[in-house]
This record gives sequence, structure tokens and C-alpha cells, in this order.
Amino acid sequence: MAKEDPEAAAFAAQAEAVTINLDPGWNWIWRAWRRLGAERQWIAGGMGPSQPADIPWTAVMAWAERYGLGEVKSELLDHVIAAMDAVYREWWAEKASRKEAG
Repeated sequence: MAKEDPEAAAFAAQAEAVTINLDPGWNWIWRAWRRLGAERQWIAGGMGPSQPADIPWTAVMAWAERYGLGEVKSELLDHVIAAMDAVYREWWAEKASRKEAG
């Protein structure tokens, strides 16, 4: 694949270099972020591609209520999902700019 697509080779090398050892105790947050991604709105990009918005707070709080997380865990979930969304939006913007430049 690397011979056919040098960009894919660079991505594969970068992916191999990044190793995340996530404590399984945090999987509930990852699960919520992935599932709640369907609630995310997309902002029209004008002449460019659409951009992802944050997962709505109301969706996060509905998830927290559904799973009986309580006040402390609900606040934690809200803050962590907001941080994950910020990283996701940054990644998406970088990806879009590479497409436009390519």
C-alpha cells in the first residue's frame, strides 16, 4: 500500500508511533463520545467542506441521566466530551486543509 499511496505510508508510520494506554475504567466516556457523535450538528463550510460542531450539552446530559451518572460524573462527562470535541474539530480542520492543499 505504501508504494501506491505515500501519504498512507506516512499515516501508518505515525499511527504505529502513537500508542495510547487507556485505563479501561475510562471506556464509558469513549463509548458516550462515540455514540453521541450522531447528535453532532455540521456547520456549512461556505465554499469549503462542512465542519463538525460540538456534541450538544443536552445530549450529554440526557446520556448522563439515562445511565444514572449523578452530578459529579455528569460534570466530568461534559468536560471531557467538550475537550474531546475540541481535539476532533482541530483534527477535522487539519484534514480538510490537507485536502484543499492536495
